[in-house]
Amino acid sequence: MKRAPRWGCLWLVAAALGCTTPPSHEQLEATLRRVASAEPELARGARVVVVHADSEMAAWAQLAAASAEGPSAMSRGLAQSFEGAARTRLDFAVGGPYDSLNDRTLLDAFALVRAPRLSGLRVLLVSPKPPSEKLREAARARGARLMHRAFPP
Repeated sequence: MKRAPRWGCLWLVAAALGCTTPPSHEQLEATLRRVASAEPELARGARVVVVHADSEMAAWAQLAAASAEGPSAMSRGLAQSFEGAARTRLDFAVGGPYDSLNDRTLLDAFALVRAPRLSGLRVLLVSPKPPSEKLREAARARGARLMHRAFPP
């Protein structure tokens, strides 16, 4: 009996990995809602913010744009929403499949907030990797609570 060459098996695995479809915005939102509802430290009805890119290449392009042009519209919107945490408790579940994009989006949002303290803010980051030390420090400096859960859960 003749065996298939090893490179043939590797090619099949590579092809299968390359053909995977990233989750849709709706699927990501449902995942974030499920993870947020299971988190005991978050209030029911935590705001869900999906950090979405259609592919890893699109995520890299968004990161490059943020480096060249400044914070994204999503980061600016999050910063505005975070401002309310200076006065009241706000809970957010933020994330998606691309850890660098998640990290940059939140880091830019914290940098844009004008309020010196956000003691009512709790953010659950749902991301493949834990937040960077820089992001943890940005949250800590504002008095916000930053938590992490792995993506996909």
